[in-house]
Amino acid sequence: MICMKTIKRHNACMKAKNLSEQKEYWLNEFKEEVPVLDIPIDYIRPKKESFKEAMIFRKIEKQLGEKIKSKAGKTGTTEYMIFLSAAMITLSKYSRQEDIVIGSPISGRTHKHKDKHVNILAMRGRPKGNKEYIEFLQEIKESCIKAYENQEYPFEELIEELDIRRDMSRNPLFDVMLVFKNNEEIDYSLNDIRIEYANEKSKIAKLDLTFNIYEVNGKFEIGLEYCTDLFKEESAERILTHYIRILEQITENVERKIREIDAVTEEERTLILKTFNDTKTDYLKDKTVVDLFEEQVKKTPDNIALIFEDKQLTYAELNRKVNQVAIKLRELGVRPDDFVAIMAERSIEMIVGIYGIIKAGGAYVPIDPNYPRDRIKYMIEECAPKVILVYRAEVKTKIPVINLEEKAVWEGETANLEKVNKPNDLAYCIYTSGTTGKPKGVMVEHKGIINMKSYYENKVAISKEDKILQFANIVFSASVPEMTMAILIGGSLVIVPDSIRLDEQKVQEYAQRNKVTVATLPPNYYMQMNGFQPRIIIIAGSESNGKLIEKTVNSKYINSYGLTENTVCATHWEYKNGEEIPKKIPIGKPISNVQIYIKSK
Repeated sequence: MICMKTIKRHNACMKAKNLSEQKEYWLNEFKEEVPVLDIPIDYIRPKKESFKEAMIFRKIEKQLGEKIKSKAGKTGTTEYMIFLSAAMITLSKYSRQEDIVIGSPISGRTHKHKDKHVNILAMRGRPKGNKEYIEFLQEIKESCIKAYENQEYPFEELIEELDIRRDMSRNPLFDVMLVFKNNEEIDYSLNDIRIEYANEKSKIAKLDLTFNIYEVNGKFEIGLEYCTDLFKEESAERILTHYIRILEQITENVERKIREIDAVTEEERTLILKTFNDTKTDYLKDKTVVDLFEEQVKKTPDNIALIFEDKQLTYAELNRKVNQVAIKLRELGVRPDDFVAIMAERSIEMIVGIYGIIKAGGAYVPIDPNYPRDRIKYMIEECAPKVILVYRAEVKTKIPVINLEEKAVWEGETANLEKVNKPNDLAYCIYTSGTTGKPKGVMVEHKGIINMKSYYENKVAISKEDKILQFANIVFSASVPEMTMAILIGGSLVIVPDSIRLDEQKVQEYAQRNKVTVATLPPNYYMQMNGFQPRIIIIAGSESNGKLIEKTVNSKYINSYGLTENTVCATHWEYKNGEEIPKKIPIGKPISNVQIYIKSK
């Protein structure tokens, strides 16, 4: 509540403005479209406006209350303005938005002959990160005074004039309100009966959040009303804790830039950086992909390593072919950290080429033969590969080319080469999609793949008995874990032919015919399949949903999230059969030796 007492401290101008002038002010204030406030909520926003409400309270320590009063006096503002500015910064930190609107009821009258009434003022602020807090506070002061001068224009009429599309699940213009009540407490007594104030609680939350600031006898208390259909109690508690944390910081140093204001408490910092990210696990740090591949060949030489249509290769056969390619690359001067491009149709030769590059000591750079010529030309010029491998693909270049279709490639020595790689050497360079400009190569070392192999073997429980679907295009990082799960653990890699890859039902038939037990698929793609139930289904690439889990009653369901830069997989969430399916599917917790930290601006 912006009360008369607060505004009068600033000798606000009480000019008699007609409603037409006031209307012009408000329309000008909201001539720029207001973005919908995107606060992360705990549940899917209900479609109907039937929100249940709860409230939590927190008393402000005396020292902080005194600082708020002191800063208000020194900056020529009011306590309300400081509380309002802090709320806007809090919402900005949560939403990563720099245009915030908060509603405030106003009670009073600017003309002595007019009746007292309550209206709603939509207070707009722009807490941009590069502003100093004092600058933002002065903007809020200016907005508050102007809003008060134009307080009589009805809020409902403003909404009509702005022609805001109505949504029954939320309020127009703002989802958060701040109410400031600075009234002196009155003592009542009825003979020997003691009377105390009781906070009135509504059963319906009219807004997502309402900050209620109470000042009684010079002390502040905050009550945060929240919609229980959107927020859990612990989430509301966290918002209130962060709000108070921000109040502490802005009263300590008004010249601090907004981006430097940190809502996270020391306890949360320890929890996030240490407890949540305590993922340290032993893995074969001194090994390379070549080491693990050759060790697997010794363990399971006769196991099937690759399956493609009606062709198969055992681990021993695969190793011999890989060595033949690697020797020829070595003869062309390929050494550790050298790039070798590979342009190949999906095939056994494609996988042999990739591991041949790695065995030679180089880092493979996958290029889709179907890319536009300009993109292929850019990637080759940018990475400057020492050699280019092709299979059923053509490329015009002066760089040496090895065509995997030629018989001569598969002739000659097949013994293992001298190992030249170290764990810190590059294993591959995969180019991003380039949707925000030119594609950029992401380079990943052997040690990243070794750690990922350990995760799939120990956490996901992949074994040499598994048949892994090789679905992803090798130009995407999702192909790396598919190959790793099979080739470095001893399972079989079932390569999906290009001719059927875009047909969900044909891929399903192909996978079932080859008895695939592990598949990593995009959620929308898997939704189109009917009855495909591998032992493990890993969903990755975009947001998952509960319907996907319902399809996997006979499978272990894993939601995987990661980045190309982070050796593909960063977090893991597994659905346990019988548990309630979450409305929002989590991305899970960091995998072994990976730390995650989501930081607001």
